[in-house]
Amino acid sequence: MDFDGPVCSVFAGYSAARVAGELVAVLEAAGVVVPVQLGGEPDPLAVLRWTGKTCPRPVLGATEDALRAAEIKAVRSATPTPFGRDVIVGAGERGMPIAVVSNNSGPAIRAYANRPWKVGALAGADAVVTSMRDVAVCVGLRFGG
Repeated sequence: MDFDGPVCSVFAGYSAARVAGELVAVLEAAGVVVPVQLGGEPDPLAVLRWTGKTCPRPVLGATEDALRAAEIKAVRSATPTPFGRDVIVGAGERGMPIAVVSNNSGPAIRAYANRPWKVGALAGADAVVTSMRDVAVCVGLRFGG
């Protein structure tokens, strides 16, 4: 299942637009000339994509680090999706494995998922999937592939 939406609203208490603005500030601090339209971008992942296409690796790394830190901060005030916990707990009670596939950072997902009072089930190390390579590994682990 996806994380932001089905499990919780990641940026409910710490807005995505604020995070996007913070990422633009990271770019500007690195000396990057940021296009006007990116300065008003409300989606931090759009800022990250632009950075990946436009900036050198060290700037991309700094931007990724800033986004990861912001997501970890955001999940502290994330609000659970109505009935999302019920789905997770119900699947767990039936012995069904639960995996999260997301474009959010693994550390942020783990920070949220490892709060049983929020989710209802602790996330195992192989239950947080944030890349296609991780999907292949997870599928192989779970289904003997």
